[in-house]
Amino acid sequence: MSAHRLTDTDLARTLYGATGVADAIIDAMESDPAGLKDASLAQTIADWRVPRVLSLPRRGVALVADAATAAVDLTGAPGTSRWQGWDRRRRVRWWNTRVGALTSILVAYPGVFGAAARRLPVADLAGFVNQLLLLTAALRVYSVTDRYEQTDRLAEVLCHRSVDSRRLLGPAEEGERSDEKVDAAEGSACRSRSPRALVGGLWSLKKTYDAIVDELAERPSPSLPWRWLGMVPFVGAPATYIGERRALRRADAELIERLESETPDS
Repeated sequence: MSAHRLTDTDLARTLYGATGVADAIIDAMESDPAGLKDASLAQTIADWRVPRVLSLPRRGVALVADAATAAVDLTGAPGTSRWQGWDRRRRVRWWNTRVGALTSILVAYPGVFGAAARRLPVADLAGFVNQLLLLTAALRVYSVTDRYEQTDRLAEVLCHRSVDSRRLLGPAEEGERSDEKVDAAEGSACRSRSPRALVGGLWSLKKTYDAIVDELAERPSPSLPWRWLGMVPFVGAPATYIGERRALRRADAELIERLESETPDS
């Protein structure tokens, strides 16, 4: 752990921005432009007014649409009739088992290179983003759609930090202007010809980098045996995958416990 940590404001700003991206991705995954999830496409086709000679082809298209709706419903995706019949825990489990099983492959891929991949925080960054996306989906299942609250919850589970992002980021105009002045001053120092100023600027960047790496390491991570196996070339990928899946389940369980301790399940 480095002595330099991200400030609460920097952490809140970073997570708040990330929730905007996560919410947009989840919105896209939950959308149903073709109307297959609620069978509205098949109903639209059935309502078409066409000449009798075309009625048989229309029925065939409607049957195909019905079959597609049934196939989509089997997936249990958000918005399907199967999804509507599940409780909140089952919906969170869907995100974990269906989506998390796929996204964790991307997290585990660097493990092919074994210990060499650990020299850069690629796996931790990918794992952090993966958990942030799926925990945001879990928060939405529990009707937590306010981005400030999402930010605070993610900070608790992923970084073990307690922040009040609404207070920190709400009246942020003055703070942002101050930050811009500081950034401009640091930029001027780096552009100066003084070697001392250049070294100071590089040292500041290194401390910021170390702080970010430290925050990434705070997330629920694979347990020790899986981390060790993750350093073995080729074996590292499947070991990292299993470790990440277990870590994601722990993160989900912690988040659900926090939410349900405050709001009874329905």
